[in-house]
Amino acid sequence: MIKRLVPALLLAFSVSTWVHADTPTTMNYQGLLTDGGAPVANGSYSVVFTIYDAPVLGTSKWTETRNVTTSAGLITVVLGTVDAIEDTVFNGSGRWLGIAVEGDPEMTPRTALSSVPYAARIATVDGASGGTITGATEVTGNDGGNQLSVTNTGLGRGGYFQIANGANTEPAVQGTHVGSGPGGSFFSDGGGPGIVATATGGTAADMQGDVLVDGVVEVNNGIDSVIDLDGTTNILRNWGADGNGENYRLWGGGFGQLYLHTSGVANNRLVEVSAPSDGGEIELHNAAGADYIKLDGGETGDLAAQLPVGAVNALEIGDEPGLASNSSLSDGIAGPTTVALRSITCPAAGYVLATGSGYLEVSHTNGAFSNADMWLSDSTGGSAFGEYKSEFRISSNAASGNYHSPYSVQEIYPVSAGLKTIYLRGSAGVLTTAKDNVLTLVYFPTAYGTVAASETANQGEASAETELDVVAEQAEAKLFTLERMNREIALQQAKLAKLAEQVEELQAATSAPAEK
Repeated sequence: MIKRLVPALLLAFSVSTWVHADTPTTMNYQGLLTDGGAPVANGSYSVVFTIYDAPVLGTSKWTETRNVTTSAGLITVVLGTVDAIEDTVFNGSGRWLGIAVEGDPEMTPRTALSSVPYAARIATVDGASGGTITGATEVTGNDGGNQLSVTNTGLGRGGYFQIANGANTEPAVQGTHVGSGPGGSFFSDGGGPGIVATATGGTAADMQGDVLVDGVVEVNNGIDSVIDLDGTTNILRNWGADGNGENYRLWGGGFGQLYLHTSGVANNRLVEVSAPSDGGEIELHNAAGADYIKLDGGETGDLAAQLPVGAVNALEIGDEPGLASNSSLSDGIAGPTTVALRSITCPAAGYVLATGSGYLEVSHTNGAFSNADMWLSDSTGGSAFGEYKSEFRISSNAASGNYHSPYSVQEIYPVSAGLKTIYLRGSAGVLTTAKDNVLTLVYFPTAYGTVAASETANQGEASAETELDVVAEQAEAKLFTLERMNREIALQQAKLAKLAEQVEELQAATSAPAEK
């Protein structure tokens, strides 16, 4: 026969267990176990207690199996002593207790759980382990301490306030003080910030109206104002702890400005960033507040960028124009011959202007035609055919003898970054000597108009120069470039050492404590 358990007394929470957040909730239950309407015989019975979130079906939130002892059918049990009833079990609008005895089907209907008298209005929440409060909450106190204190001993935020309604324009947090103190105070005892304001829309932090006195907000460190928000002149400044003047200032008087000062007695201004109507300006000063580097968006030409003398040279401009040159006093030429060669290190793509000059001495015989050519090439192969060349021609009718003629040739070569080798070449049909030969190469990083390369491809003939000659020439060019850079680095190091010495002298002169 199915046994029945008639609840006699159901206490939702025992007062003695609601002491600390770590203590689980227990629940007293008392009832009469009957069989066919009569109390069951005295003995021990297995009873399964289950708390549901619905009167029928629903989800089980907690269950516990207990062996209970009857006396004239009466049982008394403290639920939750075997399987703890956590406070989350009651995180909902209603709960129902289901009971099954000795493997019988669960009794119906389930018993609705209700509050103990006065539990509906809690006088204190000491020991609560958390939860959700729906609706407006007001905290009022007069004990002289913190009326609302939120402490987090773990990770995460100490407090979080959010306006979830996008149409709500009210602040997430507002502090009001009817006395003389501040409306709100945020500080940090650790390494993190006391207050952080972020916004994906609207204003993250807004200070309006008169705050403290005359629209000025001050945060003090016991010596001077650390931060000064002046609502009358639109200035945000940091005064630091030295008491000698502001360390930085953001100013909105007419246009935006940022000033950065030293912390010394002189309080020299080192950096100025401003945005006047004619263009932005940036100025960097030395430790004494003078000798500035200036970028002025309101100027054009040289005035737009002003730098100290010698501030920009080959070390800063890696693709500035550069020069390489070579010469030979005398070279006999017959078939195509290299008179001089030179390599130049190009820091970037650009152009190389090559110029060759000297004079030719030709041994002429009457009755025969004499000729000699000089040209430039970036290859040792080929002849003067198709090249821009300097030609020397002597008619067969001319008297026999030695004839002299100056020559000058010029070529432009588009180049890529790296070594470029140029050859001064000559060829003659009769005995000819090229004298006082000079080969000069100039690198240009920029063209200000159309550049048509004047050199055409050489074809054909083998070179009189060996590969070792070219390698040696290129190694010499690299060494020259390295030595130039080392000289310029040494010059910059000397300038830095001099500047460091001046800074030390200034610091020594300003090391005395400032008088307030």
